Amino acid sequence: MTSIFDYFSSLEYPGRNITVGRMDDGAIFFCYGIMGRSAHSKNRIFVKENDIIKTKAYDESLLKDPSLIIYNAIIPIKDGYIVTNGDQSDTIYDYLKRGKPFEQALRTRAYENDAPNYTPRISALINFKKNDLEKVEFSILKRGIQGGARRFFFDYEKIEKNTAFVINTYSENTSPLKPFIGEPVEVAIPEITDIKELTNQIFNSQNDDNKISLYGLKYKNKKSEDIIINVNGDK
Repeated sequence: MTSIFDYFSSLEYPGRNITVGRMDDGAIFFCYGIMGRSAHSKNRIFVKENDIIKTKAYDESLLKDPSLIIYNAIIPIKDGYIVTNGDQSDTIYDYLKRGKPFEQALRTRAYENDAPNYTPRISALINFKKNDLEKVEFSILKRGIQGGARRFFFDYEKIEKNTAFVINTYSENTSPLKPFIGEPVEVAIPEITDIKELTNQIFNSQNDDNKISLYGLKYKNKKSEDIIINVNGDK
């Protein structure tokens, strides 16, 4: 099995990425990262407001169009977390609040309207039960050849120790960008139990020219510990 570090180091531009796994001590962890190529896209940081992780412009004076790049990335819910690469986080949250499922929420959404790339929307819903993982639901919404939405959903009820699953928006750094293909990739996690150390090592394995921010969270026994890494730093 490929290590998570080798996976990311092999990709020049995976774009936005979600990783969910189990650490050596049995704790569940997840990471969400953003990358960018343009100056406008690179002008971002992660911030934490009321326990929600949001993207924010690093320099507000340079922000031209907030759509698609400014959003709630991670929203805590009862017994879990919503993690996405766009404003579908809010759609999922609204549906769950009304007792409706993750999949139904995303059937109302499609890929991003950022021609010619038509960036996929990637999402994860992490559910806990009795202090442990109940299941993880992943989704990717992509554009079909004729322009219609193609929606894919993946459920994982158990994740072994030192293992994680990764989904990202792009598979190759081409023009236009090629979307992620297939199901979430299973990767090996080293015997690390410190979320700050693991998140930093993952961040170090990502492309230096394109990485922007990475968030990591560890959950065990109803307690969480997290870390935000921003290339731009906080203002």
